[in-house]
Amino acid sequence: MIIRLLLIFSICSLFAFRATAQTDSLLVSPQPDTMVTEIDTIRTDSTINASIITDSTQQTTNKKPEKVKVKVKNAFQVFIDYGKIITLATDYETKYEGGIAFQMTNKFVLVGHIGQAELNPANAIKNGDYTAKGQYFKAGINYLLPLDNFNYFYVGGRYGMATYDESGSYEVSSTLWPSVTESFDRSALSATWGEVLVGTERKLTDYVIVGATFALRFMIEKETFEPVDTYSIPGYGRGFDNTVPAVNLYLKLSL
Repeated sequence: MIIRLLLIFSICSLFAFRATAQTDSLLVSPQPDTMVTEIDTIRTDSTINASIITDSTQQTTNKKPEKVKVKVKNAFQVFIDYGKIITLATDYETKYEGGIAFQMTNKFVLVGHIGQAELNPANAIKNGDYTAKGQYFKAGINYLLPLDNFNYFYVGGRYGMATYDESGSYEVSSTLWPSVTESFDRSALSATWGEVLVGTERKLTDYVIVGATFALRFMIEKETFEPVDTYSIPGYGRGFDNTVPAVNLYLKLSL
């Protein structure tokens, strides 16, 4: 009887050990799946990070440089033509010119010039002398073509008028008759002309600007005389030319 009990106990113990072993194997088996899931998660995160880096790199590469915004402000300006001051060092002409300008935000600039000149060209009369002196005024408009906030091109037009006096003398020589000296003295003369021009300006500071202008002047109206016609007109140039090129250099203060 005892032997049977021991045999039954042994069989029950064996079945209990097998059941315990199977349970332990069931508890351990999910671990590889968990590791795979973690590895997949890490791979997914790295893929997302890589795509974010790639997208940011493409955005940086495709980003275009921003254009500089040019600002044209309303400004009242005064200027002086320093190129004409150089004529003080010569013996044949003395010129002064200055003016005012009003710059608007729509890139238009209203301009006014006033000047004075005394001209004594040495080659005006070969056998005599000539002098013209007077005042002139010019008014017009420019249109700005800004390159940036410091450099400008512009195109424009002017209407000019001058009042002046002129005088001169000349000698008529002859081998048969005594030489004769003739003279003339004309006052309150006037002339009008137009100008088309292009120019450039450079801002040195917010208040100081330097510039240069190339203009082509064309005569509208002037008085003519015989036998000696007007040689020089203040503000215009040689009176016997219907078109005259000119260059002006100026310094401008923006107020």
